[in-house]
Amino acid sequence: IMPCPSEGLESAYKVNHIEDVKLFIEQRFQPSKVSVYNLGVKCARLSPPVRTVECGFLYQPISSRAPILTHMYAIAEDMYGFLNADSKNVIILQSSDNDKSSTMLCALMLYSNLVREPEDAMQMFAVKRAPPNMRPSEVRYSYYLADVLRGHYPHYNPITLVSINLSPIPRMTKARDGCRPYIEICVNDRVAVSTLQDYDRMRLYHASEGKINFPLNITLCGDITITIYHARKGIVGQQQGLKICQMQFHSGYIPEEETLLLYNRNELDDVTDVEHVPNNFCINLSVFIGDDERSPTIPPPWLAEHSKERNPKVLFSSVLEFEENVDNFIT
Repeated sequence: IMPCPSEGLESAYKVNHIEDVKLFIEQRFQPSKVSVYNLGVKCARLSPPVRTVECGFLYQPISSRAPILTHMYAIAEDMYGFLNADSKNVIILQSSDNDKSSTMLCALMLYSNLVREPEDAMQMFAVKRAPPNMRPSEVRYSYYLADVLRGHYPHYNPITLVSINLSPIPRMTKARDGCRPYIEICVNDRVAVSTLQDYDRMRLYHASEGKINFPLNITLCGDITITIYHARKGIVGQQQGLKICQMQFHSGYIPEEETLLLYNRNELDDVTDVEHVPNNFCINLSVFIGDDERSPTIPPPWLAEHSKERNPKVLFSSVLEFEENVDNFIT
């Protein structure tokens, strides 16, 4: 795992100059047996014969979200396949932040049957490198992937998102007495809904009101990301959006009898500080699960048949290294 390589002017203030990375790879490995998985949006590429897989689509359309579940599975499958093809093959995960790399490495450990629970993968990552600091949604998606690998696949019944309730009201104004909220909802890789309007048309909610309700009544299916913003005017009068929090989930893992989803503060991503959003802040989603399943346009990658069992030993350079890690972390 490494930060994105730097080149040109970037190398004056960033580490990992691309020429140093290239020299390191040539000294340690056969470049033709190296595959780089680029999880960043803008990262310098190593020249062939090093194989580069662009994975920026994993987090689209917004880079701060958790990965899309089908893409997460497909990339883990590709990483395992490359390592399994030749015992001398090596993979490199490069990203502008540690969260994305740790999420995908944990996904690989789950996919290869080295571990069965995300916590075990995160523990190994924490000891071997650094605490992963994954967002709650990234941890949630690691559990989804573990379910998929056990054969518990998501359903594709559409859900109707009836309304969103926030309570208590975040204190985002300069006077710390309320906020002027709007929401943006992304489904899979597109923006589906935005309640953003002209600044003067959006309501200012006072903290004494207790809660905010967004009536929606929209039908969604798949990876759903909900981002909540506070609208304010900048110094020059331009409208700005300050992120209050964000959350992501897959509709296929909502039980069909469920009507209310509750997310506490510690289950939300990118929550601003306690001064603005108190510890007892929570989001309630009123939902309704439809009866008619909608088959996805592109079949999920986990439906393809895999005749061979996955062997976790391909993740290690020797049998001894594998056994030592199993003794230290798995058993």
